[in-house]
Amino acid sequence: MTYIKNERGYALVTVLMIVTIFMIVLMSFMGQAFSSVKQNQVVEKNSQSVSVAEMGVSLYQVAIQDIFEKRLAVFKITVPADQTNFRTLAATEIAQQIQTDFLTQYPVGNKYDPVLHKLVSTGENPATTITNKGFSAVANDDKIIITFVVVGTENGKDTALEGKMSINLNEIAPTYNAVKKPISPNCTDFSLCSNILNEAGHKELLISAGTINAPNNMVDKVIYSTGNLTVIGPVNNMDTVNIRGENLVITGNVQNATDTNVEANGDLTIEGHFTPTSIKSTNFYVGGKLTVKGNYEIAALPSGPSYALIRKSALVTGKMAIGANYTMCIKGDLKIEHSSGVTIANTGKLYITGNVFGTVTGNVTKVTETMIDQDPYMRSICGNTFDPPKIETLINNVEYK
Repeated sequence: MTYIKNERGYALVTVLMIVTIFMIVLMSFMGQAFSSVKQNQVVEKNSQSVSVAEMGVSLYQVAIQDIFEKRLAVFKITVPADQTNFRTLAATEIAQQIQTDFLTQYPVGNKYDPVLHKLVSTGENPATTITNKGFSAVANDDKIIITFVVVGTENGKDTALEGKMSINLNEIAPTYNAVKKPISPNCTDFSLCSNILNEAGHKELLISAGTINAPNNMVDKVIYSTGNLTVIGPVNNMDTVNIRGENLVITGNVQNATDTNVEANGDLTIEGHFTPTSIKSTNFYVGGKLTVKGNYEIAALPSGPSYALIRKSALVTGKMAIGANYTMCIKGDLKIEHSSGVTIANTGKLYITGNVFGTVTGNVTKVTETMIDQDPYMRSICGNTFDPPKIETLINNVEYK
C-alpha cells in the first residue's frame, strides 16, 4: 500500500511562527524604547528642577551677602570696632537683621519667579519658580550660621535642596594668628596661672579676660587670652614667649626679650618702657591700633630681622624709635605727640599707607596699591597687613532631598 504525505499548509504555519516571533521581538524593543524615552523625560525634568533649585542657592547667597555687608557697615558706625567682644556683638545683631531682611525678600512658602525677579502674585502660574521652605540665621560666638531649604520647580517637577552657610566675622579683616590657641593648656584658672609661669619647661595658659602678673625670666611660655588682657611687669629676660589678647595692655618694663611674639587681635597699648636691648628678635602683631605711652625702642639682631605689624593707626604720646634691622608696617596714620618725634635707624624701615602727623627722622615709605602687589620684600615682611577686608559667605554644605 502506498502512503502519500500531504504537506500542504506547513509553509503557512512556518511563516506565521516567524512573524509572531518577529512581532514579539519588535514589541519588546519598542517597549524598551518607549520606556527609555519616558525615563529620559523624567531625568530631564529632574535635571531642570535641580538646576532651578541650584539657581535658588546662588540667589540666596547673593542676597545674604548683600544684607550682611549693608548691616555690617551700619553696625561699625554705631558700635566702635575696639569695643570688647565686637565680633560677638556684631554676629548676634547682624544675624537677627539677616533673618528679618531675608524673609522680607523671600518669605517662607511664597513662590519667587527667578526669570522676572519678583514674588509670584495670586493667579500667576509661571513654569519656573523658587520657594523658600525654611530659613534660619543664628549667631554662634563670632560666626553667623545660616540654614535654609529651597525648592526649585520646573514644569510641575520639584527638587528640594537643603543648605548650610556660615559667615566668620574673624575673616572681616585678615588675622595674623601668630600666637596659636593652646589645645591642651596647663592652666585655665586665672588665679593659679601666675604660679605656672614660674615653673620650668614649656607651659601654656588659656585664660579669659583679666589681669596677670608675669614674672621675669620666663622661658618657653604661652599666655593666650580669649578676652582683653593686661600684663603687669616688669617682664624682663623673656625667651621664646608668646602673648596674645583681644585688646592687650602691657604696663611694666620689658628688657631683653628674645624670640618672642606679642599679638593683639584688637588694640595694643604699651605703658612701660622697652629699652634698646629689649626687643631683639621679637615681633608684634596688632589687629587694631597701637598706642605708645611709654618708651618703645625696638631693634633686631642682624641675623634675624623683626617687625611690628599694625593693621590700623598708631598713636605715640611717649617715645618711639625703630632701630636697626627692624621693620614697622602701619595700615593707617601715624600720629606723634611727643616733642622728640620718632627716629628710624639706617637699616630700619617704616611702611605706612596713611599720613604721618609729627616729626619723623629717617626713611618713611608710603605704601601704594602697586607696591602691595609688586614689592616682594615688603610683602614678605608685612604679610597681610595691607590686604583688604575679606567678607565672604561660605556655603559649607548643600544636600539634595
